[in-house]
Amino acid sequence: VQTLPHNAKVHYNYANFLKDQGRNREAIYHYRTALRLYPRHASALNNLGTLTRDTAEAKMYYQRALQLNPQHNR
Repeated sequence: VQTLPHNAKVHYNYANFLKDQGRNREAIYHYRTALRLYPRHASALNNLGTLTRDTAEAKMYYQRALQLNPQHNR
């Protein structure tokens, strides 16, 4: 992340690592960073939906992911 701070894929992959470690707050930050860099990242949207505790927010993330990629996670 320090070497390529403007690379959405790096932030996304690091967020996945953090999520797997149970470091959800940090993972959310890096998923959101990935989305700022590449707003059409359906997988980052989907993963944010799984981590958020707010049902309405989760629904928004899932819907946006499906709008971008209707076949996502099917």
